[in-house]
Amino acid sequence: MKNLQRCTNKTVKFVDSLEVVPERRVLYSHCMRRYWVPAEWIREDEVSFAGDIHHHIFSVCRQKVGSRFEVLCGDQKAHLVHVTDVHKKVASAKIIETREIPPLAKPYIHLVLSLPKFATADWVMEKAVEMGAHTVWPVVSDFSFVRSVDQRLEKKAARWEKIIRGATQQSGRGDELHLEETRPLSQCLKEFQDQDLAWGLFAYEGESVLNIRQALIDVKARSADISSVWVFVGSEGGFSESEVEEFARAGLESVSLG
Repeated sequence: MKNLQRCTNKTVKFVDSLEVVPERRVLYSHCMRRYWVPAEWIREDEVSFAGDIHHHIFSVCRQKVGSRFEVLCGDQKAHLVHVTDVHKKVASAKIIETREIPPLAKPYIHLVLSLPKFATADWVMEKAVEMGAHTVWPVVSDFSFVRSVDQRLEKKAARWEKIIRGATQQSGRGDELHLEETRPLSQCLKEFQDQDLAWGLFAYEGESVLNIRQALIDVKARSADISSVWVFVGSEGGFSESEVEEFARAGLESVSLG
């Protein structure tokens, strides 16, 4: 577990450093609460609240008439609202200000995660949102914590979506990280090979031509010609020899974490 944590921490630093332009990460005032709502709840200058979101905002977070906070709905905008009515199951607020949120900068980061223990996976999902990753691809591989796609992963996917939503609200990014369905590593490699202008690498404990520093220099130098960067990260046991051979055939470069 300690090896996995060290590997994950280094990978987080690596992905976080892919800031080809300053807009990769946008800073916001963290004193303002933010909540994600469906786009259809926003009509002209008013926002409606119901269901679980209403319960979270007005029962759990104890917002009330007169409260001010921001709402997000995935349109690259943050709407500052003033609560006007609160009832047992519904509430409404008036939009008093709207600001634009810069979109994620290219190249988009795709994090391919060979599933570690679920507590670690939860943490990675949260950090991937905060770092500005575009997509997370959970995969099962030879040494992943889960070796096959089963019903457990459907329940975990629902949990990860909630974690992603919460991290989006806290970080203030304008769109939600896209979470793909869990699939075998080989299928994800095919998805990578079908992409145009995609560059891929994988974290490898064995001998590698590149280290993290060299890889970052290459990405920044080639950023104008790359639409996405795919980072393949193994779980506790890393990747098997056969998987490393698969990566080589797919054109991925190995990167040492030392």
